[in-house]
Amino acid sequence: MKTKTKIIILTCVIFILIGIIILSSLLPRAQEQKQASSNTTNNTNNPINVEPSGNEEQGYIEITYAATSQIFKVDGTDKTITLYQDFPTVVTEDETVKNKIQTELGKIANDEFTELKKEVQSRIDDPTGIDASYMENFGNLSLKWTFSNSRNDDKVISVKNERSGSLGGVSWDDVRGYSFSAETGDRLTINTIAINPDALKKYVNENIIKYFRANYQQLGIAQDSLNSLNEKIDIDKLTWYFNNSGLTICFGKYDVSPDSFEYTINYGDLNDLVKDEYLK
Repeated sequence: MKTKTKIIILTCVIFILIGIIILSSLLPRAQEQKQASSNTTNNTNNPINVEPSGNEEQGYIEITYAATSQIFKVDGTDKTITLYQDFPTVVTEDETVKNKIQTELGKIANDEFTELKKEVQSRIDDPTGIDASYMENFGNLSLKWTFSNSRNDDKVISVKNERSGSLGGVSWDDVRGYSFSAETGDRLTINTIAINPDALKKYVNENIIKYFRANYQQLGIAQDSLNSLNEKIDIDKLTWYFNNSGLTICFGKYDVSPDSFEYTINYGDLNDLVKDEYLK
């Protein structure tokens, strides 16, 4: 009798344990279904309040580049000059923004390609320029423009453009930059980014001239030309762009010195000069 009682008790205990295990597995699933149902209801009733996931990149615009080239043959030799140019393709769901940036960058690329083609042809046609004997000594030559993405966020889309190569015994280098509003696709200008355009221009020009005076030897600027810097520094005539550090002004070869270079003013120094939506 005692043995039978023990068996009954043991069986009951086993059934109770099994029941507990089953309930513990079903309870979280029910809670998840309830939460999912609640989320669905909230999303349906209040779609404007839905928060994007942390993996979404707000305002990101993809810009890719495909290279185009043209080969020029130098008469009297089998040598060639190859011209390379990157052409951009803008990808974003916002058709207005895409079309504006694509049109502007496409025009820049086409103008530069046309400019370089004319320069190459003029050097080939010039009796004092590139000739067969020069080409035989130096071999094939090339020039190229390359684009690269600089700043790319929900406020600003920036592109940097660099030229490099050699032509007729002269090394070529140049740098230019362009920035666009990520919201509208419009090309940014000093007038659009500044709180007070005149104050920003004055600040930029004064900082650049101060930098030149302090570093003229390293930059290869002749000392006797320092007095004429005011005539050469004009941000309205220079290209510039926003990168991740600040506002960067571009100087091409021989603009001020024998080499191209960039000068950056950090965002922290622009708080009272540039509108908040363009600062980083």
